[in-house]
Amino acid sequence: MRLVNRELCVRCKGRLLCGLKRCPLLEKARFYPKGKELGKELDSTSPPSVFIGRYGYPKVNMGILAPSSPVDEPRVLDSPTFWSEQEVGIGMVARYRSMLINARTKEERYLEYVQLAALSTRPVDVELELKGKLRVGGLRFNPELPPMGPPVKLRRVELTSEPKIPQKVEKVIEEEVKAEEGLFYLYEHGFDKYYLEKVFSAGLLGIRKKLVPTRWSITATDDVLAKKMLEEVRRFPVVEDYMLFRGGHYGNYFTVLLLPDKWSFELFELWRPESFWWRGKEVKVNRDFEGFYGRKNYAENTGGGYYAARLPVVEYLYEKRRQASVIVVRHITPDYYLPLGVWVVREGVRKALRNGRKSSLGEVRALLGPLRSRVLDFHAKQKRLLDYEV
Repeated sequence: MRLVNRELCVRCKGRLLCGLKRCPLLEKARFYPKGKELGKELDSTSPPSVFIGRYGYPKVNMGILAPSSPVDEPRVLDSPTFWSEQEVGIGMVARYRSMLINARTKEERYLEYVQLAALSTRPVDVELELKGKLRVGGLRFNPELPPMGPPVKLRRVELTSEPKIPQKVEKVIEEEVKAEEGLFYLYEHGFDKYYLEKVFSAGLLGIRKKLVPTRWSITATDDVLAKKMLEEVRRFPVVEDYMLFRGGHYGNYFTVLLLPDKWSFELFELWRPESFWWRGKEVKVNRDFEGFYGRKNYAENTGGGYYAARLPVVEYLYEKRRQASVIVVRHITPDYYLPLGVWVVREGVRKALRNGRKSSLGEVRALLGPLRSRVLDFHAKQKRLLDYEV
């Protein structure tokens, strides 16, 4: 048995950089509370929600997520925005997710049903015929997405209510524009990011349409939307003042610092001892950075959290028609005792950006303390035209 290297774990966060087939920490967190056994047939209502697996790509499992028993409002089972705004606790989020089963199959004849469920903007009634026995209530965890209920093999599926598919979405699918352009067009027309990642994952966007594993689509959507907005943000005037924002939830606390300078971005993760991924005696620091022209490779140290933190910051600057150098510090405490997915970062930064005030270079330095920031170093040391005498 290979020992767990916690120095690597806090950077890997379940991405299996250790070479193991399964993450020991996520396996340890997985639980299977007692529950009733499901029958072979199930009439249910999907939130709507779908899940596309990644093992064996491109021939992967594709599933419809549906509650194993009647729920008054299915949407609450798959709504990070609702969980954050209503301050639903970690335990309740886990309970919501444990109600969902992942009825999955690799048979292409069911792809249409999965796609229709992904496209619908309202809950969809489904009739499922399942294979094998399943005891409901199990829960497994993943670093990018919300906890998942138990998987079960799908024998047959029928949609027994009409999915609601917006005309603009149908237009993008029919016109076959590039996936990035389609995503941004729908985003600009008010479609929710969480809806868009499902549509993208279900293989409905792009010229060569193909399934995208859910785990990949989450970060890809964050990245695509931010990059499209940054094309304009880089041309906006620089913010006039130093700005400080603070907020958070679920044992994650965020400090967002805007510096009056050209676009650059840096994320610090500060993991307290006894946090989920870290058991060391000192605070563990991870960091990733990009300059004015962005990154060329994946943010390995902070993973999907980097892109989840960057998107709301770019949204804020895009709305304000300004650019800035940005430092985000994510402080993770032991209160975050189960990994709920990178939506915690995205929604936490959004909350922080609602609470801002003017700051100063001195306060920025004091807040960062011993943290060595490339953004701050560049901002403080670079020469500008006004620094030279004419």
